[in-house]
Amino acid sequence: MDPRYNKRQADSSTYGQRSRLPHQLSHHQQSRDRSRERGSARGGNGGSGQGRHGGEGIRPPPRRIHDERYDVQTNCFKVVPANASKREGKWYEYRAFVYEARKIRKDPDGNLLASPKFVFKEEKVDGEFKSGSRKSIGILEKGASLESEQVMLALQRKLLEGNEKKWIATDGGPTVFAASQLFKETDPHDLQYYEKPPQPNSGEKEKLSRTYLVEIKKGCRFDEDFAENVPDIPRLVILEEVDDPILNWQCASGGSLWPLDDSKAQKFCQVINIVLKNSMLMSGCRSFGNKLTACLPDEIQATVMENDLFNSNAGDRTIGPRMGMLQSSRACVNKEIFVAQSAKVSHFHLDKFQDDRRRIPILDPGKQTIAGVRVNINECVPCDLRDTVEAALDKLTFHIIYDINTENDKRRVVKPGVRMRLSTPEGEKKEKDSILWASNDPDQYSFEASPYGTCTVYSYFQSRYGIKLRYENMPIVFTKYGWYPVELLFQSFAIMKGANDENQKMAILKFYDNKSGRAMSELKRYNDELRQFSQHGQELEEAFGFKLSDEPLQHEAKLLAEPKLEFGSGHSSSPRNGSWNLSGNKKLFRPADLPSFAVIDFTDKGDGHELVVGLLKRAAYHGLTNNQFEREYPQVVNELVIKANPLHHSGDMVQQINTALESAIQRAKDFFLKDCTNFFKQRHTAFKTYVTHPTIGKTECLVYPTGNDNLGIVYPQEVMFESHQIQFKGEIQEARMAIVVKSDYRGDKFMVDPFDFVSVELNKWEARRDESSVWEQVTFVEFQWTTKDGNVVGKDAVVSSVQCDYKMWQVECPAIIFVVFQNIEKEGHSLVKMFSNFMNGVQSQCLVKATHDRQRNEAMYYSNLVLKINAKLANSINMAQSWKITAYKGLKQGLPWIAEAPTIILGLALTKGSGKDSKTVVVGSVALVDESGSCLKNGFSVQLQSRPDVIEPRVFKEIIKSLTIHFYASGGEFPKRVLVFRDGQSEGNFPEIRSDEIDNIPQALEDVWETVRDAVPGNQFFQSPKVSYVICLNQHNIQVVPSIASRAVNKNVPSGTCVDNVIMPFAKMGLTEDPLSFLLTAQGGLKGTSKPVFYRMLLNQNGSLTREVLESVVFGLSFQYPTATKTTRRLSLAQYCKRLSEQLISYLPYIDGRRGSLKEGFAHFPHLVVDGDETVRSDHSERNLISKELLPDFCPRLVNGEWQAPLRPHLAA
Repeated sequence: MDPRYNKRQADSSTYGQRSRLPHQLSHHQQSRDRSRERGSARGGNGGSGQGRHGGEGIRPPPRRIHDERYDVQTNCFKVVPANASKREGKWYEYRAFVYEARKIRKDPDGNLLASPKFVFKEEKVDGEFKSGSRKSIGILEKGASLESEQVMLALQRKLLEGNEKKWIATDGGPTVFAASQLFKETDPHDLQYYEKPPQPNSGEKEKLSRTYLVEIKKGCRFDEDFAENVPDIPRLVILEEVDDPILNWQCASGGSLWPLDDSKAQKFCQVINIVLKNSMLMSGCRSFGNKLTACLPDEIQATVMENDLFNSNAGDRTIGPRMGMLQSSRACVNKEIFVAQSAKVSHFHLDKFQDDRRRIPILDPGKQTIAGVRVNINECVPCDLRDTVEAALDKLTFHIIYDINTENDKRRVVKPGVRMRLSTPEGEKKEKDSILWASNDPDQYSFEASPYGTCTVYSYFQSRYGIKLRYENMPIVFTKYGWYPVELLFQSFAIMKGANDENQKMAILKFYDNKSGRAMSELKRYNDELRQFSQHGQELEEAFGFKLSDEPLQHEAKLLAEPKLEFGSGHSSSPRNGSWNLSGNKKLFRPADLPSFAVIDFTDKGDGHELVVGLLKRAAYHGLTNNQFEREYPQVVNELVIKANPLHHSGDMVQQINTALESAIQRAKDFFLKDCTNFFKQRHTAFKTYVTHPTIGKTECLVYPTGNDNLGIVYPQEVMFESHQIQFKGEIQEARMAIVVKSDYRGDKFMVDPFDFVSVELNKWEARRDESSVWEQVTFVEFQWTTKDGNVVGKDAVVSSVQCDYKMWQVECPAIIFVVFQNIEKEGHSLVKMFSNFMNGVQSQCLVKATHDRQRNEAMYYSNLVLKINAKLANSINMAQSWKITAYKGLKQGLPWIAEAPTIILGLALTKGSGKDSKTVVVGSVALVDESGSCLKNGFSVQLQSRPDVIEPRVFKEIIKSLTIHFYASGGEFPKRVLVFRDGQSEGNFPEIRSDEIDNIPQALEDVWETVRDAVPGNQFFQSPKVSYVICLNQHNIQVVPSIASRAVNKNVPSGTCVDNVIMPFAKMGLTEDPLSFLLTAQGGLKGTSKPVFYRMLLNQNGSLTREVLESVVFGLSFQYPTATKTTRRLSLAQYCKRLSEQLISYLPYIDGRRGSLKEGFAHFPHLVVDGDETVRSDHSERNLISKELLPDFCPRLVNGEWQAPLRPHLAA
């Protein structure tokens, strides 16, 4: 490692490629250089480096220097009048309440009624029915569900029965919209009641309402083939007018429906969405997933899907793909309403076999399976299969169906739509179970049932229902109706959870690939198929006075200019469709240093460490190397590697990975810090690394073993001159170690500083006479020590070395851990990150041998990993970055707007864990902009909260403070402008984001200011930075494709396509202050249809940040993802935040003890301590770290009252 590298940051020559005298280049190096020259003469340096062979010799298309414009087509259809002559209309809004009903056959005097009546079922209070009360179900308040949908569809059918059809639309919630007024005050009530309805509170005006009786099939749809076997359940629905019930609309100048009152545009869109969803449900579609998504009817599934997708699960006929339609409306500029339609394919648990339409049993005697798990159905399920069977059943929704066959009762019983749940303890059985393993085993479960006595489930069904179960040794499961044998269960139609089977994924991806480029024409075909299948939905839309345009929207888009990328050694690259690579002889623009590392090998044959050797050699080729032993990588790796058993051969993966990682770290410390193998001693050198200096923070150092637990530290001269104490003329003086060498070329002897002397391999050294000199080959002569006065002494005069009692965490070793897996290990990868980042504060890089072996271009596989390593090892000393942006928007380097004033760019994302009591990981990132304007290095802040959607104010302020400290510690400036990119969220959360996040930024910045104000020259008064807050919406359904095939790249729009007109949000909806929204497709799509990111500006206090400038900044930042040679779909800052939050959420279950064995046998593990609303790590106080950070080793530290940047801030996922 070059100890003066931090002093020549602007030098574009790569670290590790030391300038040498011409004669000192080896024959191999000279041949390699000549070969490169010949290759360059034949085919150039590869240009943008596209394709598997790097694009060498192929001239890339010219780079876009200026913005261009071209036509695109979207999946947006305009909402137009259903009748061209009707240019205005009105809709009515009601609020619905659903109550349980009971049937009465006699009047209050006891006389038998001619026909039964239904009244409100009273609520029970202390076991007694409260007179005059109503038992509310509350299903509408909970949102859309199967029952609420069935209630409202039944109400729709009832309102259509009369001569005057009345159309309503509802999403299953409490809001109901009607195409006309449903009732007037003079209209008679439908029902006669024997009790008075509750009167309004004093002073309140009684609202106009009507009550309707509907009957539903609880748990199933009315058109299910077994619906006749499900008893009718009465429900009473009250519709009540809201305060402002009328929503007037007109046909605006653009030809679209639009509300008369602009402020009601959002509600207008809500009506459109609900009508469209009801239209699909009335046409035979089923709800699933997103509340605006409906699964198309089975009858047309095979028509709309490709055969290879429809039959992709032919081996398992219990599951299959189904297509749904997602439709959502949006109020746009120019006062137009558009509906974005998109097709969505998911895998479902089917309720019937596709070929013969038989119901699918959970227990399949022919295949000998339970929920797809193979068992012997004549014997009890063995213990080693029980967890698998229980997990498979837990994923399913099922129907209970059986035929009663007694002398007095012969009927079919259907209990639809149930799931397995934990039982209620009965009798002596105190444990809660969801499954027991035999229906006829009294030791597992028995109960008293009159008049049958003590029964098992098996005997009860035979005695009570005349049903003799065929498989008495098969399990019983507990449902809300009690215990039932698995042989009476039949699979229900439901979306699959975790459908990650490789064949399923590939089939869906292939389907989307085939549709790419013609997605819009396919949408028209789906709509036509649905209309031909059923006209009911079309009638509903016409009743509300609208329809969708026949053709999707076509309009102009912008194609943003592309930057030029500069690498080391004068090489450059022009991206093609948002992609480039490291082909040819490209060097990293500023490589990181690799002082030390550890190696773990989990491969089958124990040869995975060879991948590490290949990776290190490729890293050296790109300029990232260790000058101390670059030529001896095989030997060093062999000394360091820990060969562990393959993970799939191990029982406890948690313990195995922890043990291997601890062993690897200890072996690295023994090799580098203690020099147990005498590697450095034999070469007369010392181990170079970083240490936390007590006054200046992180700095480079040389480590000399002392034979005890202390470390001998030698600092660079500008940090500390003295390294030893010597005896000179009878006095003890401070002196510095020096090395006497002899030049192999000139033959003279000269003295060099230890930092200017390296061993390239055993008995071969290089040195330089001073910082301005070239490196030359030398021969080691001896050590000497020199005082500040210039006195020189030999080894015999040394009294002692300067001892620095540093703790192990203060001296970096290892800098990174290389872990080699045989195959892709998702859980193993998460555990490696947990033990390396969370426990040890060390970077890690995983390699997969199977992936490596499949590569046709091994060099490119390694090069891509080198990018990740370079990002992870970047710090404020080496200022590493793989490339920099040049010639972008008229600038010589960097991005527009950012360099005009100190600007902090932040990214925020969160990921919610699974489970009732799960935590949410919140990750913030800050772009650490360097002098070239590059943002390839990021700092991070990671915290926990319980809220799943919006960041809690306390957590938000802590993250903003931490990231601002990152920014200040890295660059020494306090920000004057703040630009925040917030990942995810829907428009419904915008008000909460304003109050809980945006409004807390000024206070968080002022808190940081108070800690640094004395160090900021000329600024003693806090001036709140101007804030711009942008939401990055990924979960939307807008698609963009080229209108002309000749403009398409892989059937998609090119990278840099920006849509900022026509379908942008209407600015007066209270969501945006200025119309600064836009859609950007930054990543060039290779397969499927590219999906843009929707950028929404919630706050903009920076007047100079116009939409055009913001578009250029966002697109430029997409080229700043340092671990990949392509633009990212998300903004790079948001992408890292999202990936890191998902990574952290995967290992939180291990930390809090829900999974694995960390709570037992891991006494040193830094558990999370929750105190009220504060979440901290139990080891923070010992290490003077930021108390609320989840990964404190990668955050700034307070050293002598000043914030110091972390050594390795960039956590590359």
